[in-house]
Amino acid sequence: MAHHDYDIANADGGTFRADVNAVLAAIVSGNSGPTAPTPTFANMVWWDMTANLIKRRNGGNTAWVTIAAWDGTTYTAYSEGTAITIDQAGGVQSYDADTAKTDQSQAWTGVQRSAFVIDNDGNLNLGAAHNFKVTPTGNITLQFSGEADGTGGTIILDNSGGHQIILGGEVKARSGMATDLSSAGVYVLGYITDGTTVWVFDSEAVV
Repeated sequence: MAHHDYDIANADGGTFRADVNAVLAAIVSGNSGPTAPTPTFANMVWWDMTANLIKRRNGGNTAWVTIAAWDGTTYTAYSEGTAITIDQAGGVQSYDADTAKTDQSQAWTGVQRSAFVIDNDGNLNLGAAHNFKVTPTGNITLQFSGEADGTGGTIILDNSGGHQIILGGEVKARSGMATDLSSAGVYVLGYITDGTTVWVFDSEAVV
């Protein structure tokens, strides 16, 4: 326990020195102890050794505010009363000013990409990838699963074998597209979904 009243009284040399050492011990230990120090001061720090909490006195010197917890394994920081737990074993990502936030607009300066996934049966899982290469070996139905609102991407359809392409029930496309895609050729398709319907648009056969 290292508490002090932070009042250095007039005294003889030995007593004065002991009092100064005591106040320094309180400072370096964060006023550690099982009970709150007294008196208290605005913005004072207290290591509550009973609850393993680091607390700071508020600016009005009216209450203690928990700012962190540490039990030897897990460190928990508090922001506006919200706990942010950091497991020592798992670790956390280091702070980086360039790290993207999903709820903020971003100005990208690095390359952002989604690699093509080979999926030749035509059943494309949008929860696993956004861009696909499809080379059917027989007739297929072009259909989607895992749709989420706002998901879009590109499909390279290599139908060099001229197999019949059927569009799934959730697909909306121009009239005649399925017939055109069933003709031998390589096509570039784009799509966008609102989570239910998938709108698909296509190119002519490319060479």
